Parts: sequence; structure tokens; C-alpha cells
Amino acid sequence: MKKQLLLALCALISIVSYGQVRIMDNTPVQKEDTIVPYDSLSNFQLMYHGEHYDYCQLMGQTMIYCGIPYRGYPKSRFKVGDAFYIKDIIHTEPSLSGTFVLQHTKTKAIYKEDLGTVANKCWVVNGHLDKLQRLCVGKEFLFKGVKNNQDVDGLISAKDHKPLTDVIYRSIWKCVDVQVKPRHADDGLLMDDRSPVVLVMESQEYGKAYCYYECDGGPFGRHAVLSEDAMFESQEEFTQRMIKKYGEERGRQLATSPFIDAVQVGMTQQMLLDTWGEPQQRRRFDVNFKSFTKYVYPFADVVVSSSRYITEITIK
Repeated sequence: MKKQLLLALCALISIVSYGQVRIMDNTPVQKEDTIVPYDSLSNFQLMYHGEHYDYCQLMGQTMIYCGIPYRGYPKSRFKVGDAFYIKDIIHTEPSLSGTFVLQHTKTKAIYKEDLGTVANKCWVVNGHLDKLQRLCVGKEFLFKGVKNNQDVDGLISAKDHKPLTDVIYRSIWKCVDVQVKPRHADDGLLMDDRSPVVLVMESQEYGKAYCYYECDGGPFGRHAVLSEDAMFESQEEFTQRMIKKYGEERGRQLATSPFIDAVQVGMTQQMLLDTWGEPQQRRRFDVNFKSFTKYVYPFADVVVSSSRYITEITIK
């Protein structure tokens, strides 16, 4: 009897002990898909998404192949103008871009393509084009000047495709279209990563011209519009910039007065440069042992004293 009781007690203790054991849930956690918004002000731009840099913000977008005709690059199986829907982007080491799973919008054929480092120069995302068309087409902009001296960084004539020179600061240009200008073998852009997107601009003085939306070598460089270091700005942006620098009254006067009347005797050298831009020439001369500098513009000569104040303006 005692033996049976002892066995029953041992069994009960075993059951209680087992009941205290907690079994860990070893079910794999499903990784949730992260929806990354696409900043359509940029074309192709690598972004950091938690683990690595890639283009996953482009998932679901449609893009157009624009060609890369330079010697040394393998011949593509795609034709210029072919459009593809981005079905998936598979990150593969050591590639930064990953493998794009593309579906041809017409034939529905599926392709896998590693775009490598040439993505921004030979592909254009439709969403990027659409955004620029909505923001720029039909609007007027003021010319601010070109940051670099490369011919492709400024305005280029639509007639002969040569750079426009001596474009007047704050001349008015209207954006009439946003287009894609495919690369060609002799365009001098072999080592340049900028996209082939161009803004078509029109001016009463200079006619029709175009400029690349991206400058300084790629998507991380200056944009032609919509950035602090842009080639163009709106009248409102110019007005606010002048007010911030010179105060409400003087800033608004400089920004909104008729162009030729904005600069007056007694203003500073910096006001002159902010309003009329850089002159074609600067000529130093002395009068009665005092030094002056003549700022030569196509439309006026301005004399500035050594104390950097305007003493004379001659309109041509």
C-alpha cells in the first residue's frame, strides 16, 4: 500500500514539473514588406533601406531605356524607347543596384537585368518625367547663371546644339516641355552620370534652348530648377531671396523693379551683382589718386568706387 502511494506521489510531482516547462515558439517571423516612397524629383538614386543601398523605392514604377552607345560598353538587348514595368528588385551582393525583374509593357516578356552603375545615365523613370512636367511646363523662370564651366552644364541652343554664351542674368525663360535626350557616342558625357532628361526652355531674346535637369555629374549634383543651387528660379523665389538678404523694403525693390531700373547710384557692389549678375568685364582705373572699377554689361556700364559703392551708371 505504501509502495503504491509512493508511486502515485512521484507521478503527480512529475506532472506538476512538466506543467511548469514553457515551450519556446520557434516559428520563423515573417519579414514585413516595407513600402518605400519614391521621391520623383530624382530619377535613379541609391537609397539606404535599413540593411544596404538599393533602388527598392522604384518598385512598381515604369521606366524607359534610353541607350548607352559608348565604346567599351556591351551592346544592350533593349532598343531605345522600350518601356518596362519594374516587377521586383532582388538585392544581390556585391551589386549595389540589385537585379531588376522587368516586364516589357508591350510584349509582356520578363527580363532580369543588373543595371549596375549606368542606371541613371541610360534609363528614365516615367514618374520622374511626369513630376517635372507638372512642376515646370508652362512656368516662367529667371536665369541665375551656370555654376560650372562645362558646356553641357548651361543652356544649349535647340538649333545647332551649341552652348549659349553671354546669357543675361535674370533673363526670363519659359519651360515649354520636358524631354529625354538619348546619349550619342560623341557627346562628351562618357564619364558623366547625369540623366538624359532635359528641360526645353524658350526666351524672347534667345529663342529655344534646353538644359539638362541634372548637372555636376549625376543625381547627387545640382538640379536645373527646384534646388537652392539651381540654374533657374521663379520670380517669387528671387524676391524672397532678396528680402532675406536686404530686408523687406530694399529687397522687394531690387527684386520687383523693372530690370534696367533696379540698380541705382549709391547701392553697394553686392546689390549690383545680386541684381544684374556678373559683368562681362571688370576694368580697373584711377581718377585723382582714387581707384574705381568699371563693370561692363551688355546693356550698361557701372562704376564702383574702392569703398564698393556705385558712383555712376551709363545705360547703353
